[in-house]
Amino acid sequence: MKYLLRSETGIKVIDESVKEIKCGMKWYINQMLKPELTDYEARVKTTKAVLSLKSLVPIYIKNDILLFPTTSLRNQDMIYVNYHKVISFSKENEKTIIIFDDLSELRVKVRFSRIKTTYNKAIELDEYMKKKTVNKKESVYIMTYG
Repeated sequence: MKYLLRSETGIKVIDESVKEIKCGMKWYINQMLKPELTDYEARVKTTKAVLSLKSLVPIYIKNDILLFPTTSLRNQDMIYVNYHKVISFSKENEKTIIIFDDLSELRVKVRFSRIKTTYNKAIELDEYMKKKTVNKKESVYIMTYG
Protein backbone atom coordinates (compact mmCIF):
# COMPACT_ATOMS: atom_id res chain seq x y z
CA MET A 1 0.00 0.00 0.00
CA LYS A 2 1.32 3.44 -0.95
CA TYR A 3 -1.27 5.62 0.74
CA LEU A 4 -4.81 6.01 2.08
CA LEU A 5 -7.07 8.95 1.38
CA ARG A 6 -10.69 9.87 1.98
CA SER A 7 -13.21 9.73 -0.83
CA GLU A 8 -16.84 10.81 -1.10
CA THR A 9 -18.05 7.35 -0.07
CA GLY A 10 -15.30 6.18 2.28
CA ILE A 11 -11.59 5.75 1.64
CA LYS A 12 -9.32 4.85 -1.24
CA VAL A 13 -6.42 2.47 -0.76
CA ILE A 14 -3.78 3.29 -3.35
CA ASP A 15 -1.19 0.76 -4.49
CA GLU A 16 -0.63 -0.59 -8.00
CA SER A 17 -4.41 -0.29 -8.25
CA VAL A 18 -7.03 1.82 -6.51
CA LYS A 19 -9.40 0.11 -4.12
CA GLU A 20 -12.39 2.10 -2.85
CA ILE A 21 -13.84 0.93 0.45
CA LYS A 22 -17.01 2.20 2.11
CA CYS A 23 -15.63 2.81 5.60
CA GLY A 24 -13.86 5.47 7.64
CA MET A 25 -10.13 5.94 7.94
CA LYS A 26 -9.95 4.87 11.60
CA TRP A 27 -12.12 1.79 10.97
CA TYR A 28 -9.83 0.63 8.15
CA ILE A 29 -6.70 1.19 10.24
CA ASN A 30 -8.33 -0.67 13.14
CA GLN A 31 -8.92 -3.65 10.83
CA MET A 32 -5.23 -3.67 9.87
CA LEU A 33 -4.25 -3.49 13.56
CA LYS A 34 -6.58 -6.27 14.77
CA PRO A 35 -4.01 -9.07 14.16
CA GLU A 36 -1.64 -7.14 16.47
CA LEU A 37 -4.33 -7.09 19.20
CA THR A 38 -4.43 -3.29 19.27
CA ASP A 39 -6.37 -0.43 17.72
CA TYR A 40 -5.86 3.09 16.37
CA GLU A 41 -6.38 4.92 19.67
CA ALA A 42 -4.03 2.63 21.63
CA ARG A 43 -1.33 2.81 18.97
CA VAL A 44 -1.47 6.62 18.83
CA LYS A 45 -1.44 6.96 22.63
CA THR A 46 1.51 4.59 23.04
CA THR A 47 3.50 6.14 20.18
CA LYS A 48 2.96 9.61 21.64
CA ALA A 49 4.19 8.45 25.04
CA VAL A 50 7.22 6.48 23.83
CA LEU A 51 8.45 9.03 21.29
CA SER A 52 7.28 12.16 23.17
CA LEU A 53 5.09 13.35 20.31
CA LYS A 54 2.13 15.69 20.55
CA SER A 55 0.58 15.69 17.07
CA LEU A 56 0.78 14.21 13.58
CA VAL A 57 1.65 10.82 15.02
CA PRO A 58 2.79 8.05 12.64
CA ILE A 59 1.02 4.70 12.94
CA TYR A 60 3.05 1.47 12.89
CA ILE A 61 0.92 -1.30 11.39
CA LYS A 62 3.48 -4.01 10.57
CA ASN A 63 6.99 -4.39 9.12
CA ASP A 64 6.12 -3.01 5.69
CA ILE A 65 3.35 -0.55 6.63
CA LEU A 66 4.12 2.53 8.69
CA LEU A 67 1.70 5.37 7.97
CA PHE A 68 2.49 9.04 8.46
CA PRO A 69 -0.20 11.73 8.15
CA THR A 70 0.05 14.71 5.83
CA THR A 71 -2.21 16.80 8.11
CA SER A 72 -4.48 16.34 11.11
CA LEU A 73 -6.85 13.37 10.96
CA ARG A 74 -9.75 15.83 11.27
CA ASN A 75 -8.78 17.50 7.99
CA GLN A 76 -10.85 16.08 5.09
CA ASP A 77 -7.80 16.28 2.77
CA MET A 78 -5.59 14.25 5.14
CA ILE A 79 -3.68 11.38 3.56
CA TYR A 80 -1.85 8.58 5.33
CA VAL A 81 1.34 7.81 3.39
CA ASN A 82 3.22 4.54 3.81
CA TYR A 83 6.74 5.50 4.86
CA HIS A 84 8.18 2.24 3.48
CA LYS A 85 7.06 3.09 -0.06
CA VAL A 86 8.48 6.64 -0.17
CA ILE A 87 11.85 7.15 -1.86
CA SER A 88 11.90 10.96 -1.86
CA PHE A 89 9.89 14.14 -1.72
CA SER A 90 10.41 17.63 -3.07
CA LYS A 91 8.99 21.11 -2.90
CA GLU A 92 6.82 22.62 -5.64
CA ASN A 93 5.56 26.11 -4.69
CA GLU A 94 3.12 25.54 -1.80
CA LYS A 95 2.83 21.82 -2.56
CA THR A 96 4.96 18.79 -1.86
CA ILE A 97 5.61 16.00 -4.35
CA ILE A 98 6.00 12.57 -2.76
CA ILE A 99 7.76 10.00 -4.95
CA PHE A 100 7.17 6.30 -4.33
CA ASP A 101 9.34 3.25 -4.99
CA ASP A 102 7.48 2.56 -8.27
CA LEU A 103 8.31 6.18 -9.31
CA SER A 104 4.68 7.27 -9.13
CA GLU A 105 4.03 10.67 -7.57
CA LEU A 106 1.55 12.18 -5.17
CA ARG A 107 1.14 15.97 -5.03
CA VAL A 108 -0.23 17.25 -1.75
CA LYS A 109 -1.26 20.78 -0.78
CA VAL A 110 0.94 20.66 2.30
CA ARG A 111 4.11 22.60 3.00
CA PHE A 112 7.36 20.75 2.40
CA SER A 113 8.49 21.46 5.97
CA ARG A 114 5.40 19.75 7.43
CA ILE A 115 5.89 16.63 5.27
CA LYS A 116 9.55 16.57 6.25
CA THR A 117 8.60 16.81 9.95
CA THR A 118 6.04 13.99 9.77
CA TYR A 119 8.38 11.87 7.65
CA ASN A 120 11.12 12.32 10.27
CA LYS A 121 8.69 11.16 12.96
CA ALA A 122 8.10 8.04 10.86
CA ILE A 123 11.86 7.47 10.64
CA GLU A 124 12.11 7.73 14.42
CA LEU A 125 9.26 5.25 14.90
CA ASP A 126 10.72 2.83 12.33
CA GLU A 127 14.12 2.90 14.07
CA TYR A 128 12.44 2.32 17.44
CA MET A 129 10.50 -0.67 16.11
CA LYS A 130 13.59 -2.18 14.46
CA LYS A 131 15.58 -1.80 17.67
CA LYS A 132 12.73 -3.32 19.66
CA THR A 133 12.60 -6.31 17.28
CA VAL A 134 16.38 -6.88 17.54
CA ASN A 135 16.25 -6.68 21.36
CA LYS A 136 13.32 -9.09 21.42
CA LYS A 137 15.24 -11.62 19.30
CA GLU A 138 18.32 -11.25 21.53
CA SER A 139 16.28 -11.84 24.69
CA VAL A 140 14.69 -14.96 23.19
CA TYR A 141 18.17 -16.25 22.33
CA ILE A 142 19.44 -15.59 25.85
CA MET A 143 16.42 -17.28 27.42
CA THR A 144 16.71 -20.32 25.17
CA TYR A 145 20.47 -20.83 25.15
CA GLY A 146 21.82 -18.65 27.94
